[in-house]
Amino acid sequence: MRYLTLFLVALAIFTVQGEPNAPKITGKGGFIQKSVEFVKSNNKEFDYEDGDLDIFDINANSHDLGLIDGDVIPQAQERSAVNDVSRYWPTTLIPVAYGQSLPLLAQAGIDEARLEYEMRTCIRYIDRTDEDSFILFRPLSGCFSSIGCLGIPQQISIGSGCEKHGTVQHELMHALGIYHQQSRPDRDNYVNIELQNIQEGTENNFNKYDFNTVDDKRVPYDYESVMHYSDQGFSINGQPTIVTKDPAFQFVIGQRRTFSEGDVQMINTMYPCGDPLRHSFSCGFEVENECGYTQQTDDDMNFVQTAVADIPTLGTDNTFGQKNEGTVMLLESSGVGTANMASMRMTTNSSEQCLRYSYYMNLNQDNQRAEISVSLGEIDEVTGEIISLQRLDSIKNDHGDYWNLERLTFYAPAKHYKLVFSATNSDIKDVIAIDDIQIQDRACDTTYVQVHDYTQVYNSVEEGDAIFTDTMYTDDGYAFQLKMYPRGREGRDGTYFSVYFGLVPGVNDDELQWPFLNRHVRVQMEDQDADVRISMNQFYQYLTESDQGDGTLWDKPTEGGDFKQLGFSSFIRNSDLFETKNFLKNDAIVLSIQIRDMTNAPQRGNIGDIFETPGELSFTVESSNSSFVPPSLPPPEPESDSAAEGLISFSSAIAVALVSSFLVFLMMATVLLCISNSHQKSINAITKVTAKRNTIKDVETFHNLNYLENEEKV
Repeated sequence: MRYLTLFLVALAIFTVQGEPNAPKITGKGGFIQKSVEFVKSNNKEFDYEDGDLDIFDINANSHDLGLIDGDVIPQAQERSAVNDVSRYWPTTLIPVAYGQSLPLLAQAGIDEARLEYEMRTCIRYIDRTDEDSFILFRPLSGCFSSIGCLGIPQQISIGSGCEKHGTVQHELMHALGIYHQQSRPDRDNYVNIELQNIQEGTENNFNKYDFNTVDDKRVPYDYESVMHYSDQGFSINGQPTIVTKDPAFQFVIGQRRTFSEGDVQMINTMYPCGDPLRHSFSCGFEVENECGYTQQTDDDMNFVQTAVADIPTLGTDNTFGQKNEGTVMLLESSGVGTANMASMRMTTNSSEQCLRYSYYMNLNQDNQRAEISVSLGEIDEVTGEIISLQRLDSIKNDHGDYWNLERLTFYAPAKHYKLVFSATNSDIKDVIAIDDIQIQDRACDTTYVQVHDYTQVYNSVEEGDAIFTDTMYTDDGYAFQLKMYPRGREGRDGTYFSVYFGLVPGVNDDELQWPFLNRHVRVQMEDQDADVRISMNQFYQYLTESDQGDGTLWDKPTEGGDFKQLGFSSFIRNSDLFETKNFLKNDAIVLSIQIRDMTNAPQRGNIGDIFETPGELSFTVESSNSSFVPPSLPPPEPESDSAAEGLISFSSAIAVALVSSFLVFLMMATVLLCISNSHQKSINAITKVTAKRNTIKDVETFHNLNYLENEEKV
């Protein structure tokens, strides 16, 4: 009887007009979940065993790496933000290379970290060509980095368990010259270090530095920083080693989702930045100028900036999701017709654009004339006037009393363009509104699903009750579903929301290649913050491989066969989902799924000029004539015939060194003979070269990430 009740509740919540097979509200890269069925799972499920360990737990489980502060390669002097500007990178274009044996999952995480830097800062990690100073990513035993620029090839280890882009961002912030948050001199005002819970011999990982070595750059202490230790780092008994003075942040510290606002402020202060390299635009229509949107004069009606408190049938907007708070762009209700509003001139550094917006479309009757549409405007670069329009998206039909999400990828016709939002009604009682328009210089994720009335769903289920989404498709045509457990799988304590990804039979199966391997699958719960630039999504990821599950997990699925899934039983704490960030807005959650084929991912960055000594890895210590060699650090990757690695033997290195010394002697002699006549000319040449390396043309050159390799630069 309980399951019949659950099913009826689900239908009442999610079915539109009583039709279980009602058409999807959206179709541009995602959909809104409109009907659900709660079931007790009897299918084959497999948990992805990544251990979910933090950086310091991963390093502690490895052999002695000779690191300090958990994940830092020791240098002469350590600090939070390096005061010595010689340790800053000389430009915001930082070359990187990938080691030959770097696993595909690590490559995917690094790629996403590089993209996050470009979306939020002015730092770009470019593919290395022939630079002498660069970062080399390698899969050593653990996650670690140096502090600041060393002026030589320096290594960042992205070992097993370190592949999340938040972890990569953490290590790259070290390389920029930034140390851990709890190392700040003012940390005792914000956290307590519980020495009795710390493993003996690891106490120095909780060192605090004074203002002689630390520069906080006027950034307040940040519990949410990706550079903060987790609360149980180096614990000997499972009890917290760090306790926050504000209890609300106890389970927040140690997040590895992405940058916090404080992290971005720190980076952009150290490396003076204006706009991020990739532009983002967020508009909740809370400002009087309507975010630069203007009403077209050749239409019947207008969009009117209206407070939701003045619209009894609406109740909330999508910026705040709170009763009677916020404003929206509302189609005039005084008549019947069409309204058009055009954006200000948008500027992009990438041809691929991700547009997302929220809409409300509650019609008095189901009619064919009512519509919301978006068009892309090509503009005159001098006057800014629209010279042509291309329709991108169209939404019709009654969508009930909900704020709904629409998201799609489009391609900018040039560096500048405009968007035109249009709406048509056919009844003065229709309520049509638009809110929260967001645009980013990147492609959208593969697809997404929005689940409405989530609180009712959560209160209607018990542990082990699952929700299946409808069938979705990857960009190359593979069919899949998500299965969600609002209160977690049966036998768990209900603390976590669980989610699983699995292939299902699809219309393209006979034309596809099987098995479904080398796909980077990332599932995330979206932080629906009104400003996309500060959202912090909760995510998990894995690479599809042949030895997962029962070994047939990624084979071609068959009709009526077992539905197999691989996922995460501890995806997000329910307390986190309901109480922090904006995971729940207007009583809806949004799950985003990104699937990237890594089969042909290239090795990026020529590292043929690296000299490595097999069997040990030496880290130069500043202000010292010797080098520090960690006692048991793993050896470099084996020598390879590949030109990508280009390692040479010790004897060859000696020969090259002798020849180079002789050539240098000849060159110096020539310079001494000619210096009286050419000194000024040489200085001028050097000045020109330096200026050329810092031109805006170099700054606007995008790196060649695999998922952007087909992007046309504008």
